[in-house]
Order: sequence, then C-alpha cells, then structure tokens
Amino acid sequence: MFYSLEFADTKITGVYPQLELKPDVYMKNNNPDFKKLNSSKLVIDDLNLNDFVISDKANSTDILSCQLPDSSIGLFINKNAYDVFKTYVNKHISIIELLINEEKYFFMNIVDCVDSIDFLNSNFSDILNPACGKFKVKSYTEYLEHNRSRKIFLEPDSLKIEDNLEIMRLPFDTSIIVSERVKNEIEKSKITGLEINGYDTIILI
Repeated sequence: MFYSLEFADTKITGVYPQLELKPDVYMKNNNPDFKKLNSSKLVIDDLNLNDFVISDKANSTDILSCQLPDSSIGLFINKNAYDVFKTYVNKHISIIELLINEEKYFFMNIVDCVDSIDFLNSNFSDILNPACGKFKVKSYTEYLEHNRSRKIFLEPDSLKIEDNLEIMRLPFDTSIIVSERVKNEIEKSKITGLEINGYDTIILI
C-alpha cells in the first residue's frame, strides 16, 4: 500500500502557510534560488533557503507548510522528521540544511520519478472515455502526447515503479507518495504537521 502526504489542517498548524519570507526579501523579491526549484530536476548547487521565518500565528510542528514555486516539490522538516526520512533518500531526493528562526531545519527536495516508472508494465485509462478499457504507453513522452491531443486524457490505474522507491513524487499529480513502511514510521515517531491519506493509483514495486 502507498499513501499521500498532505499538510495538516490549520486546526493543527495554526495557519497556512506556516513559513513566510522575511519581509525585506518578500518586498524586494530578491531570492533567485527559489527559481532554481522545479519538479523535474534536483538542484545540486548550494541553495540559500534561509530567508524564511515562522509565522507568529503558526503552531510548532515537525513539518512546516510553505508555498513554493512548484507545488509539493519538497518539505521543510525539523530534526525529528529528518531522522525518519533520511533512511529513504533516493536518486530523486536531496536534503539541504538551513536555518529558520536561528534553528536548524532541513528542506527535503523531491522531484518527479519519471525515469523510475516502467511504463510498459503500467496501465492507464482514458477518463474521457472510460469504456475504452486499459491503455499502454511506452514512455512519459507518449503519455503527454496523448493528453495534449485532447482526444483522450489518460490517468494511471497502476504503476510499476523501479529502484525500490519508498518516497516519491509522481509526474501525474502533486502528491508526495510514501510506502506503508514510511507511513508506519511517521506514525510511530508521532511526526506532526502532516495528514496521511490513501492513494488511489495502484503502485507496484
């Protein structure tokens, strides 16, 4: 089983987003490092992500919500959450250390795992024509070509994932996906700031 991670309700977090840009940075719009973040490529260079502060209205949680240039491209996490997630870092994830309110936090950058999807052993369906049955595509490029044609609109029913990924971001939506083992560790460690929901697409490892 796999699950999606969402930010917790504001009843838990106090406010959304919990992180804000420092006022002088927000007014000048002068942090070019945010523009380096995107959903398809990990940023290997050192990033300056130290321009955030925790909102006065925010409650203290292990995961801090933030509005990023590309939705769900990563999570701002404290040491408690880092200790859970660090075991599951893969080629689509990097973790960057930073300071928020003079305390050590981490940004877990997660990008699309396109090259870990075995498309030939995955199944898709056309949501515009459900009666057409299952579709096979050979690649992500072919998937995009079908959807851009507007004649059919494919969504995954089941995905075969290679590389034994237990944390991933799929290119079909903005969810951060975790395995049952990661879910159990999050719950065992009582990591706060997240909600864990079921994920409709069948994922096969």
